[in-house]
Amino acid sequence: MREAGFEQFNLHTTGYGIAPGFPPAWGENFNMFYGSEDIIEENMVLSIEPPVFIHAERIGGRLIDCVILKKDGVEVLSHFPSDLQVIQS
Repeated sequence: MREAGFEQFNLHTTGYGIAPGFPPAWGENFNMFYGSEDIIEENMVLSIEPPVFIHAERIGGRLIDCVILKKDGVEVLSHFPSDLQVIQS
């Protein structure tokens, strides 16, 4: 997002851990913010969802993938096409 000039519009967590949780958090206490001190480890399951929200234009979006961290990379669990979908009403 930085290279594309959208870093200023990344106003939310880039992802979080997926694990059983209870209110009020409903999930694992792990968020991927710039400067986070949380440590990612092998075999963790994470939701990767970097957002872009341009409030002045009232638009935004994010692509979401769930992954398992492996010693040599990640295994992507999401298998949905990420190409642009145009929906007209």
